[in-house]
Amino acid sequence: MIDIGVLKKLFEALKPMEEIELMVDKNLEKLWGFEQSKTGTYGCKVEIYKNILEDVKWKAGEAVRFDVSIMRRVLKPMPSKEKFKITIDREIKMESLGVKKRFVKLSLLPPRRVEMINPDEQLSKMLKVNCRVLLDELLDNLEQSKVFGDHVLFQYVDGDICIGTSGDLGTTLMSFLTGIGVADVVSEFSIRLLMDIVKALKKISKEAIVGLGTDSPMRIITSAEGLTVNYYIAPRLREQK
Repeated sequence: MIDIGVLKKLFEALKPMEEIELMVDKNLEKLWGFEQSKTGTYGCKVEIYKNILEDVKWKAGEAVRFDVSIMRRVLKPMPSKEKFKITIDREIKMESLGVKKRFVKLSLLPPRRVEMINPDEQLSKMLKVNCRVLLDELLDNLEQSKVFGDHVLFQYVDGDICIGTSGDLGTTLMSFLTGIGVADVVSEFSIRLLMDIVKALKKISKEAIVGLGTDSPMRIITSAEGLTVNYYIAPRLREQK
């Protein structure tokens, strides 16, 4: 059984993605996967832990691939608090266990079965700051920044990580993370892309852990209810300005 509300949150958080492939880990403890966007400018890692996958039978190495948009449309009308029995093979079958019966059978995409990459292993040395933030506060800062330009610069200034944008209308600079000590952080990102990702992740949690470095990807980690959803956003190369 699974609370369908958990799946709804997951696929709403995956809204910026086109597809996602998930594989059973070798210890049979979770489904996980990492997928890059078709543009290559961002990627997403998902982990779904065994405690929310009751009675779902898996074999190590098995993989399933979802069309995110279709899953969001299928799940949207389903009652969030209702329990469902779920079977996944080449298709996903969802049968409600409530008084009112509901049954859905949906064909899945064929898995690509490529070797899964864990981006955290590559980023561990590049990220100089990892701090917990409120997603609403980050979104507010991005909203103001987009008035002045299309890209936002995260940089270390006098003990703080600041968000700044410059354009024809002027300049804005706001403290984002305070009292972090000395940190080597200067990276620039697309405001529109960041806003889309932050809005999606708010379906999982109000808070996130943001990782930053110099000219390195930004990592945003959210987790709740046996789910972890991480996004990795490529920086804009400042040399190309």
